[in-house]
Amino acid sequence: MTRPIQFLLASLTLMFILPLAAAEPVPDVRMSVYGLACPFCVNGVEKRLKKVPNVKSVRADLKTGTFVLILEPKQVDLANLRQAVKKAGFTAGKIEVAPGVKTTGGRES
Repeated sequence: MTRPIQFLLASLTLMFILPLAAAEPVPDVRMSVYGLACPFCVNGVEKRLKKVPNVKSVRADLKTGTFVLILEPKQVDLANLRQAVKKAGFTAGKIEVAPGVKTTGGRES
């Protein structure tokens, strides 16, 4: 191949293909937690949430006190989420569940 074509293909790969591969999964659950003051607090809640059945991954934002969860399979017991946060020493706030996720143990708030 000639250099201009190689450059064009490399540019297209960087612009269109790589961003698709790096895209984060859409969150299944978004929940707020009250009382977080430091990264250690966040870490404690993350550890507890990861122990809840079907929670595949947890990502937190200390500034907003928000946790984003990815589930596998797409079902979760909301009471278990609240209990996990309580065991870590904090209070769970609003829980938002994505469409298509089956829930038990209460309702969204």
